[in-house]
Amino acid sequence: MAARVGFHSSAYFVAVFKQYEQQTPKQYQLKARNKR
Repeated sequence: MAARVGFHSSAYFVAVFKQYEQQTPKQYQLKARNKR
């Protein structure tokens, strides 16, 4: 997934994502699924 949005490192993507969203991509995904 990280490569699809221009990141060469998935670890760096997770770090940047967490900085902006205050949660990991997995946590974000789980919350989105629970909102359905």
